[in-house]
Amino acid sequence: MRMARPKFTPKTDGQRRAIAALKIEVKNRDEADTRVWEAARAARAEGVTARYIGEITGRTERTVHRHVPAPDGEDVPAEMDAD
Repeated sequence: MRMARPKFTPKTDGQRRAIAALKIEVKNRDEADTRVWEAARAARAEGVTARYIGEITGRTERTVHRHVPAPDGEDVPAEMDAD
């Protein structure tokens, strides 16, 4: 049976500062990601295709369909709706 790894505990002020900086950047990334999807939804509402939004964001078309609803009257391809 494998022993569980012990939880990491910072030992130096440098480690604590590095962890604090990392947590700030993760929060910033999460907030930026939220803003990206808000902008993608607005673009989609204006008729920008999921494929093009995917090209801009670096995400797959499937991911765009998961995060951004299709505008009224536009069908999501069946293979995209399978998730």
